[in-house]
Amino acid sequence: RVAKVGSHTTVLWNPGPEHARQMADLDDEGYRHMLCIEAANAHEDEVALQPGQSHVLGTTLSVS
Repeated sequence: RVAKVGSHTTVLWNPGPEHARQMADLDDEGYRHMLCIEAANAHEDEVALQPGQSHVLGTTLSVS
Protein backbone atom coordinates (compact mmCIF):
# COMPACT_ATOMS: atom_id res chain seq x y z
CA ARG A 1 0.00 0.00 0.00
CA VAL A 2 1.27 3.45 -0.94
CA ALA A 3 -0.33 6.40 0.86
CA LYS A 4 0.65 9.90 -0.22
CA VAL A 5 0.14 13.50 0.86
CA GLY A 6 0.65 16.33 -1.62
CA SER A 7 0.92 13.98 -4.60
CA HIS A 8 -1.40 12.19 -7.01
CA THR A 9 1.32 10.21 -8.79
CA THR A 10 3.40 7.22 -7.74
CA VAL A 11 6.57 6.50 -9.68
CA LEU A 12 8.19 3.03 -9.65
CA TRP A 13 11.65 2.75 -11.12
CA ASN A 14 14.76 0.64 -11.30
CA PRO A 15 18.06 1.91 -12.72
CA GLY A 16 18.82 -1.21 -14.74
CA PRO A 17 22.35 -2.53 -15.28
CA GLU A 18 23.80 0.44 -17.17
CA HIS A 19 22.72 3.13 -14.71
CA ALA A 20 23.49 0.94 -11.67
CA ARG A 21 27.15 0.95 -12.71
CA GLN A 22 27.08 4.77 -12.55
CA MET A 23 25.54 4.94 -9.06
CA ALA A 24 28.08 5.25 -6.23
CA ASP A 25 25.69 3.84 -3.60
CA LEU A 26 24.63 0.73 -5.58
CA ASP A 27 26.89 -2.11 -6.64
CA ASP A 28 26.87 -3.21 -10.29
CA GLU A 29 24.33 -6.01 -9.66
CA GLY A 30 22.33 -4.09 -7.05
CA TYR A 31 19.62 -3.20 -9.57
CA ARG A 32 18.50 -6.84 -9.42
CA HIS A 33 17.29 -6.32 -5.84
CA MET A 34 16.15 -2.70 -5.98
CA LEU A 35 12.82 -1.02 -6.61
CA CYS A 36 12.34 2.66 -5.87
CA ILE A 37 8.81 3.84 -5.01
CA GLU A 38 8.40 7.62 -4.94
CA ALA A 39 5.64 10.17 -4.66
CA ALA A 40 5.75 12.68 -7.50
CA ASN A 41 3.85 15.50 -9.10
CA ALA A 42 4.24 14.55 -12.74
CA HIS A 43 2.53 15.38 -16.03
CA GLU A 44 -0.91 16.89 -15.41
CA ASP A 45 -0.25 16.80 -11.64
CA GLU A 46 2.89 18.95 -11.79
CA VAL A 47 3.28 21.72 -9.22
CA ALA A 48 4.89 25.00 -10.28
CA LEU A 49 6.33 27.01 -7.40
CA GLN A 50 7.13 30.68 -7.36
CA PRO A 51 10.14 31.97 -5.38
CA GLY A 52 9.43 31.67 -1.67
CA GLN A 53 6.66 29.08 -2.09
CA SER A 54 6.95 25.50 -0.87
CA HIS A 55 5.20 22.19 -1.42
CA VAL A 56 5.40 19.08 0.77
CA LEU A 57 5.25 15.50 -0.46
CA GLY A 58 4.84 12.63 1.97
CA THR A 59 4.85 8.89 1.34
CA THR A 60 3.96 6.04 3.65
CA LEU A 61 4.65 2.50 2.45
CA SER A 62 3.00 -0.41 4.25
CA VAL A 63 2.40 -4.10 3.76
CA SER A 64 -0.79 -5.72 4.99
